[in-house]
Amino acid sequence: MTRLLFDKIFHLEPPADDRYPNCHCLIIRDDLSTMIDTCCGRAQAMSLAKNKIDMIFFSHFHPDHVGNHELFVKAKRMIHSKDCPPLQSAEAAYDETGLADFDMEYLVSIFSDNSDFVPTPIDKTLKDGDHFDFGSIKMQVIHTPGHTAGHCAFWFPEQELLHTADITLNKFGPIYLSKGSHISDFINSVDRCMELNPKIVLSGHQGLITENIKQRFLDYINIIHKSNDLVLQSLKEPQTITQLADKSFLYNENRAAFIPLNRVFQEIMIAKHLEYLLSLNLIKSVDEIYFRI
Repeated sequence: MTRLLFDKIFHLEPPADDRYPNCHCLIIRDDLSTMIDTCCGRAQAMSLAKNKIDMIFFSHFHPDHVGNHELFVKAKRMIHSKDCPPLQSAEAAYDETGLADFDMEYLVSIFSDNSDFVPTPIDKTLKDGDHFDFGSIKMQVIHTPGHTAGHCAFWFPEQELLHTADITLNKFGPIYLSKGSHISDFINSVDRCMELNPKIVLSGHQGLITENIKQRFLDYINIIHKSNDLVLQSLKEPQTITQLADKSFLYNENRAAFIPLNRVFQEIMIAKHLEYLLSLNLIKSVDEIYFRI
């Protein structure tokens, strides 16, 4: 479904479910026709591809944001330089999952299968502060690492519209599973988005947000702080990452659909919290055993 947001700016709503493997996208119909992310549903993408698309901006390399890109044959594709390697190499994409660190044959076999991997051509790499003029519509690239190392948001200053992609502002909270994900980066990125004071936010998996935007940002980042507190509380006694992950307090029963992956995902995210708490000198580690100072 295509919804007009502003003159020449349209919201591309995914069909039915905006979770993986779909996302909310934007299309700008100006002198240059431009898309931000392409995974708005296969049927809708096929329909859009009947008309010329000049440029595609990817918020990050995950397949629920770059999917369908091959339909837009003549479009120039752009992504931040730090998220470019996983689109070029199956090995780099697998390495970025961090699963190579886990001795779990079943899960590794799923994510390391690269038999159908097709490199995504990238014509230009993006950097923070890049400005683009599509005709009457102007856009700025905001590098917002945390979800991935090269994650970007897209700011339309005249419309006060911010496309935050996987800074989703949902109730579950930030996801930092990639090898290049870091909690300190995520916090700084949310702060940057909040400082722009957008009047409209388009979240990659929540859609349009027009009310209580500042509070939504604050609530979202507070989930990280609450998780930090949970990890600290769990370190009343020295523990390993494995022992912490067995407690199942970050991925809970509300994520039942991901039960086979919960244990791994939780361990990855706990490792990110431990990295962050170590940087704040709130904990120490000796021989891979963590304890509060």
